[in-house]
Parts: sequence; C-alpha cells; structure tokens
Amino acid sequence: RCPSSILFVVTTRDRSLVPWADEVDLVTLDRLDGEDASLLVDAIAGDEGLEPGLRDSIIRRASGVPLFIEELTRSCLNTDLDDPIPLRLQELFTWRLKAPRVDLEVVQVAATIGPGFTGSVLVEAIGDEERVRDQIEVLVDEGIIEPGPTGDTYRFRHALMRDAAYETQVLDVRSETHRRLAEVLVAQEAEPAVIAEHLDRGGQPEQALALYLMAGQSEQARGAHKEATRLLSRALELVEQVRPGEDRDLQELTLRMLRALSVSSMRGYAAPEVQEDHRAAERLAARLESRPEVLPSLIAIWAYWLTSGDLASARGLIDRLETLVQRPGFGWFEPEVAGSAGWLDFYQGDLESARMHLEKAMAGFEDRGEEEKVSPFWPLPNDPIAVSEIALACVSVVQGDMAAGAKWEEAAVRRAQEIGFPRGPFSLAFVKTYAAWTRRYLGDHEAARLLGAEVVGIGQSYGYAYWMLLGSSYVSSGSPGGEPDKEFIEQTIENLRLLGQEAFAASNLAYLAVVHSEEGDPERSVSLIDEALEVVHKTGEHLHLPELLRNRTRYALAAGERSERVVEDLEQAIEIADRQGARLARLRAALDLARLPEELRPSDWDEVLRSAVDDLPGPVPEAETAGAILSGKA
Repeated sequence: RCPSSILFVVTTRDRSLVPWADEVDLVTLDRLDGEDASLLVDAIAGDEGLEPGLRDSIIRRASGVPLFIEELTRSCLNTDLDDPIPLRLQELFTWRLKAPRVDLEVVQVAATIGPGFTGSVLVEAIGDEERVRDQIEVLVDEGIIEPGPTGDTYRFRHALMRDAAYETQVLDVRSETHRRLAEVLVAQEAEPAVIAEHLDRGGQPEQALALYLMAGQSEQARGAHKEATRLLSRALELVEQVRPGEDRDLQELTLRMLRALSVSSMRGYAAPEVQEDHRAAERLAARLESRPEVLPSLIAIWAYWLTSGDLASARGLIDRLETLVQRPGFGWFEPEVAGSAGWLDFYQGDLESARMHLEKAMAGFEDRGEEEKVSPFWPLPNDPIAVSEIALACVSVVQGDMAAGAKWEEAAVRRAQEIGFPRGPFSLAFVKTYAAWTRRYLGDHEAARLLGAEVVGIGQSYGYAYWMLLGSSYVSSGSPGGEPDKEFIEQTIENLRLLGQEAFAASNLAYLAVVHSEEGDPERSVSLIDEALEVVHKTGEHLHLPELLRNRTRYALAAGERSERVVEDLEQAIEIADRQGARLARLRAALDLARLPEELRPSDWDEVLRSAVDDLPGPVPEAETAGAILSGKA
C-alpha cells in the first residue's frame, strides 16, 4: 500500500525473507565487471592515478564488490598505510568473524590452509572432527565460506574475508599452524608447491627450498613456465638463509639455471632476466669448476652469449667445456658440448669445423640407448638432437649441398614432432625458424614468410612470446599475405634487440635492405648493409660477411657507383667465402663479378667463376647460369 508519491528502496541479501517480493520491481545488484571496476578505481584515484599493475591487483582482490574496491583504492593512495587490509574493511570482517556461533580458531586454521580448503585437512589440523564439521555448517550459514565445486571442498566467499581471518592470528601461532599443516599435507601426499609454501611461512626455509625446487621442476615438465618461474624465484630468495658453502652454491646454481630455462622458454635466450641468472651462474660455476654439475650451467651461459651477440665470450665457454669433457667423469656430456661447438662454428663462419662438430654430436647421440639419447641435465628448452640436425641443414645449404640440407631439415622436423610437449613445440619453432632463414638465404622470401608464420602460430598456441617475435622477423608484414612492410620489419628488429637478441640481426638488416632495393631505394639499402657489417664486426658473426659484401656491390651499382670499391667488395666476398667453405656464396659473388661492367670486371673473372662452379658439392640453379656465361650463351 505504498503511496504513489513516495519511492521505497529496500535491500536484502536473502529474498526469501520478503513475502511480498513478487509484487515489486526487483533489481539484482551483481558484482561489478572488470570495466566498471576499473572505472570506479580511476574515479576514486582521481588525478593521482594508480599504476596499471596496482589497479589490476585491486580489481582482482575486490572481486567486483564496490565497497571493497573503494576501500582498497583509498588504502593504496595512502602511502603511510602498510596493513594488508584497509582498517574499515578489517573492522567489518572482524565483526563478521566474531559472530556468536563462529569458532575463531577453526576459521583461522581454515584461512591458513588457503582461500580454498578441504574438510579432511581442516579436521586433521584441528584434531576434532565433530567440532570442525559443526563449524563448517556455521561458517556456511554465516556466509563466511561456501561449498566448493566437489565433495568435501570449501572456499571463503571473499578473498579479503580469508585475509582478515588469517591476519587475526598471533605471529607465533600462525607459524606453528603452517608447520602443522605441512605435516598434514605431507601425510596426504599433497602437491610439493603447497607443502613448500606452508614450510616457508612456518619458518623452515631449507625444507621449503627443496620442495620449491621439486615443484618448479614439475611445473617445467608440463610447460607451466610462468608458475615455475614464481616457485624458483621464491626458492632463490630462501637460498640467502642457507649457510654459505659449496652445497649452497650448487643449490643456487641449479635454481638459477632452472629459472633461466623457464624465462628463456617464454622470452628468449637473451632476455634480461636470463642475463641476470647466467651472470650469477657463471660466478658460481667458476667456484664449482671441479663439480661435473657445472657442465649444463656452462652450456646455458654459452647459449646466452651466443644469442646476445658476444661470440668471443661464447668461444671462451666452449673452450672450457671441451677441456672439461676430457676429464674422467665428465665425458657423459660430450655430444651436447660438440653440438654447441658446432653452432658457434656456424655463426662464426667456420663451416667445415661446424660440420665436424655437429656430426660428432649426432654420432654421440646415436651411441646412447634409445631412452637416453639426450642427457636429463640438458639445460635449454630445445631438444639438442633436433637443433643439431637443423644446424647441419643450414651448414649444408651454405656449402651448396641442397640434398643434404633437405635431408637434415626433414630429420629435424620429424624429431621435433616426435618428442612431445613441452620440448617438442619449442624445438619445432626453433627448427622452422632456421628453415625460414635458409629459404631467405636462397632468395625464396615467400617460403621464408610461410615458415615464419608457422613459427608465430606455434608461439601463439603455446605462449612463447619469443617465437612469436622471432617468427615475425620472417613474416615481413603487419598482416597475413601483405606486401613487405618496412616499418613492421624495422620494429621487429628493434624489438628483438630490446629483448637482447643480437644473433642474426645482420641477416634481418640485410633483408630490410632487399625490401628497400625492391622499392627503388638502393642508397638506403647500401646504408643498411653498412649497418649490418658493423653488427658482424661487433659480434663476430662472420657467417653473413660474403653475402653482405656481395649485396653491397649490387646496391652500390644500382645507385650509380662505379668505383673500385665494388670490385674490392666482390673479391673480398669470394675470398672470405672460400675460406669459410661457403661455396654457394662464393659462386654468387663470382657470378656478380662476371656481370660487372666491362671497365670494372677483372681479367681473370672467368677463371674465378669456373673454380667456384667446380668447387660445388652438388647441383644449384646458379651453376646453370654460370655455365651459360662461361659458354658465352649469356
């Protein structure tokens, strides 16, 4: 019988208490969604604003409750406030927890278990099943907890309610509760990560450290690298509480290598966080040189230097590794060391040595049993067999042996597809990236683009930001199937460098030069090749030298240059390619020498070209062109 001139607004949490609810307009007030919650945070923060990470934390903790959003935001704006829960909310929750029927000790222990818990663990921790079961009913009735999705599981209705119950404990009592829960969870064979957290909070760092390590390895095995990084980072913090000595150094070395493995899986071998771990690991490895456990660590550090463009430091590590595997008890890692040495030789342009090392690695892998082909201590996220095979494919292509290149590439793809998750997809992205590089080296930019798109797809499917970015360097456009986009390529090169990835930067710059040349800007192409040459001389990645020098001649001629430098570049390219064993690059440079304007072409051009053709291990399209020139038909 409400008068028409008056609006009544009635609120209730329980509609059943209102017998006339069906006779009025009902407005359901749900929790705020993410967008509205963000708007509320920004409105309260005003001009002061909050960092995006802090805003996200507030929204996550408040779970859409406007009051909680408001109080948490105001708390964050008050820099003098250190309490985990704002005072106003703490009072509200504490009042709820002091309801007449609530047993505070039971709810405190439940909160110590976590935001969610099982009744059986709570019973074991309290030691009184009847008391616990009665309290669970009370806590559900009071709206403090609610049943979980399965059987004997429960969860706090709000994370902040759980935090408030947890914070009401005296510190010593809280620590003892954590220790007691750890014992219960060990008996119930709970997850190592859960037990580790209770031991950690219970003041038992050494026991917690061991379980964090075990949990981190378990997460890595299923490809959960973000969670593995979190667990291993906490373990590294606890290492500081362990007594100094060789055992602690070995623990820290293991943890840093495992964390670097997870971070490099997500962000690449040369990410800054990986750099931090590898620099620390290098110092630890120097102190532990007599321990065979340092071998995997040195491999991981080598990979960092290789991809970050410091091949001199990478060479120093390979020399150390090759010396170490000659010692008694160290030879078990020799195939992995040989494969790594082969990669370094390839980057440095020593192709015969690269082939020798890589074939030695493959023979070593074959000599092992079927279940032991790869050492369990291999520290990188890729498969060493698959990457050795694709390295042999790259070496073969540069040496002009196309049949061998195709054979090794096929073997590498097959191996990566067979080994399963998590190493399989990562290795497949690795293999296809270098397959894309060989296509680009051969001038088939469309094939390189398609392979690059496959790499991006693998990165998207498995959360590998590193491969998404590296694959993009071959896609060459901002949209699928689009024309090469100079700005897109430039940004990709810059992003890779920001990530610490200097490896093959010269190759990417060379491709950018191709795009500028095709658009009629040879002057810009020359400057890009000059920049790429500077990168090569800085990094020691001499593999690219012959092609860079050859292409600088082509672009310089297109720009109208007719100086002796163009001849010198070609002659130097031929000399370097001959020294490297890069037979295809040698033939290409010899062909360009034969095509020079007559006034620039040296008199012995035909001898140089014939020698380059005769040196080839197998047929290549350029050989037919050379034959036509030598026979006077072209």
